[in-house]
Amino acid sequence: MGRVTRSCQLFCLQLLLLYSHSYAKLCSHDQSSALLQFKKLFSFDDNYSSYDPCEGLQQSYPKMKYWKEETDCCSWDGVTCDTRTGHVTGLDLSCSWLHGNIPLNNSLFFLSHMTNLNLAYNHFNRSRISLNFSLFPSLQLLNLSSGNFTGSIPPSLGNLTQLTHLDLSWNSLSTGLIPLFLSNLNQLRYLNLQSTNMIGKIPNTFANLVQLSHLDFSYNQLNGTIPNIFANLSQLSHLDFLDNQLSGTIPNIFTNLSQLSHLDFSYNQLNGTILDYLSGVRNLKTIFLSYNSFHGIIPSSLFSLPSLQQIGLSRNQLIGSIPSSMFELENLTYLDLSSNNFSGEIELSMFTKFKNLEVLDLSYNSLSVKTAIKVNSSFSKIYRLGLSACNLSEFPYILRLLHQLERLKLSENQIHGRVPNWMWDTGRDTLVLLNLSHNFLTAIEHIPWKNLDYLNLDSNCLQGSLTVLPPFMQFFSVSNNKLTGEIPSSFCNLSSIRYLDLSKNNLSGTIPNNLGSSNTLSVLDLSLNNFYGRIAQTFENGSNLEILNLNGNHLDGPLPLSLVNCTYLTILDVGNNKIIDTFPHCYGEQYRNWIGIISEMSSGGYYSTVLTVKGNEIEMDRIQTTFTVIDLSNNHFQGGIPEVLGKLNSLKGLNFSHNNLSGPIPSSLGNLSALEFLDLSSNKLAGEIPRQLTSLNFLQVLNLSYNQLEGAIPREAHFDTFPNDSYIGNPRLCGFPLSNECVSVIDIDKIPHSPSITEDDSDSENGFGWKSVLTGYAFGMVFGMLVGYVAISTGKPRWLAKIAEAVYSRKVARKQNNRRRRNGRTVF
Repeated sequence: MGRVTRSCQLFCLQLLLLYSHSYAKLCSHDQSSALLQFKKLFSFDDNYSSYDPCEGLQQSYPKMKYWKEETDCCSWDGVTCDTRTGHVTGLDLSCSWLHGNIPLNNSLFFLSHMTNLNLAYNHFNRSRISLNFSLFPSLQLLNLSSGNFTGSIPPSLGNLTQLTHLDLSWNSLSTGLIPLFLSNLNQLRYLNLQSTNMIGKIPNTFANLVQLSHLDFSYNQLNGTIPNIFANLSQLSHLDFLDNQLSGTIPNIFTNLSQLSHLDFSYNQLNGTILDYLSGVRNLKTIFLSYNSFHGIIPSSLFSLPSLQQIGLSRNQLIGSIPSSMFELENLTYLDLSSNNFSGEIELSMFTKFKNLEVLDLSYNSLSVKTAIKVNSSFSKIYRLGLSACNLSEFPYILRLLHQLERLKLSENQIHGRVPNWMWDTGRDTLVLLNLSHNFLTAIEHIPWKNLDYLNLDSNCLQGSLTVLPPFMQFFSVSNNKLTGEIPSSFCNLSSIRYLDLSKNNLSGTIPNNLGSSNTLSVLDLSLNNFYGRIAQTFENGSNLEILNLNGNHLDGPLPLSLVNCTYLTILDVGNNKIIDTFPHCYGEQYRNWIGIISEMSSGGYYSTVLTVKGNEIEMDRIQTTFTVIDLSNNHFQGGIPEVLGKLNSLKGLNFSHNNLSGPIPSSLGNLSALEFLDLSSNKLAGEIPRQLTSLNFLQVLNLSYNQLEGAIPREAHFDTFPNDSYIGNPRLCGFPLSNECVSVIDIDKIPHSPSITEDDSDSENGFGWKSVLTGYAFGMVFGMLVGYVAISTGKPRWLAKIAEAVYSRKVARKQNNRRRRNGRTVF
């Protein structure tokens, strides 16, 4: 018996040695060499990893850094082999800190048995996606997400007929139309082309992809209607077209989509009603239709879906009361009904039924929210609460329970008095966004939220001095209050500040020297205060400043030469000060570089507002954020207008009125093809009106009054449409629309001369030097509003502050979208 046991032991030992010997040689020299050659293409810079490219999705570390030539490549981190053949079949280098170019032809493509390749969340330095991926005929998974790839999607990917998972999302691809060859991949179950610059319509050939369960085309520019082809994709569980340009109604495509759990068509141009047949999708957990034009009531049947957890219907035109059936959704975690036309009273206590509720936003409806509520721990999970414009008269007691609160909106209510002390414990360590604008608050003693980066206190009754801000503040607006005193020196230490609006207060003193020196600052608005002294020479190289509004103060001296460093500057408004300079003497020979100051912004959005000019309301519909303007009015500039100004071809508004400018009007201004208003009034300009100005086809407002111009007024093009007030106060001008005929001798003693510029000039009291021109100057004077991802609230209408908040939130949403969703916590 002992001999048998001994024999079995020897036999087992031999098998073990044989297996170990064979495993040690699983990876061939050719395979390991190919991987090591691929490794040499990249660096593993620890500084590159500091921003966590995976955003918490998974562990991030340099996997390839620990590959060693003398070891078996099948044991290397991220490498998977076929244990029978030793072939490398899988490579997962996601979140590996890779930095470098991938040549179109490299050693990776020697691994012809590859079935899974994941290179997501690295930095491949604008490499192109290689045609040679078709050399992996057995490839089933290809993930190049967030790799900084560029160029087009190669048609050779259409040959990967075994592919079940394709993710090219978040790359700077120049793809254009959705590639038709994708319809050849009829085994695909997962397709993610999020943020890949797709345009055009959704092709009908997608009906071939009958195995698809996950389809994501969010953050693209797809247009047209939603096709009926999705009705054929019966396996779909995730359908996402967030942030495109789709239009029309949602077709009845859900009858066969019994597996659908996630539906997102937010940020499109869809309309119609939210139809009852959505209630047939019994497994639906998430429905997002925000930022569209849906109207009518919400069908109560929508809330009969037992699995529904997340509902986003904000920014539509929905009406009626909130259906009581909604309160039966026990699993609800996310509810955003903001910015609609819902009406009636609603008790906040009703929402305590949702034990897992994390997001609640009822803002900007016609609701009256009653906040009387007992202490209930079920609200402790809420991290986003929006109750703006809900007829609140006090801070809701429920805030005492929200220790994990991240975003709180209470703007446009009737909250009076001081911010209560117990508010300091609300989200003390978590709060990042707080909007208390458009209330009647009189004091906020301090700001204890150390992680707060967005604070809007616009249009309250705040008195006293400015308080110290948290160190990481990005957005701070306290416009239209009653604050006094100087700007604290600590404001110069805000290393992350992007948007700072202190306008429309009674602040005084000099502007701190380093206030504009932060390279993160995009918007600085100090207008309509009592600041005096010179504008400091602290605009450094690398400045990201896009809007600088100092209008309506007592600033003097010349413009700082360092403004030439602000190459992104889009709006410069120093009107209604005491600037003394020879224009543009302060720029000297560098003035040509100043062309970069008037550069178009990249966002390209549209906004509407109502501006008040001398008591007259003018509605400005669809104002582009690419608007560019120079306003140097009501100062003491001298010298001539330079010819080089005609190279600022993105300029739409130019106001040099009420200065001491002399010389002729440059003919080069006729090159400003986008110019919409031009005000050179109340100067000492001489000579004839250049006929080149008649080529300004978009010019709507012209004011050349009160100068020393002479000769005939041009009659070409649309110049006949400008009124008499555009030219008065020029004794030697003649022709239509003036009553002075050009053949007549003009008695200059009977012609009124240019009014002087004085401190008590009635036209300057409100910050405007115009006599009768309203529309054009409404753009120039007040347009210190929007830049990058924020808007300055002008006080009327109130919802301009909401634009700022929406842009901020959308930025944050894009950054957090993938991380939040994969963690089961979606935020917009």
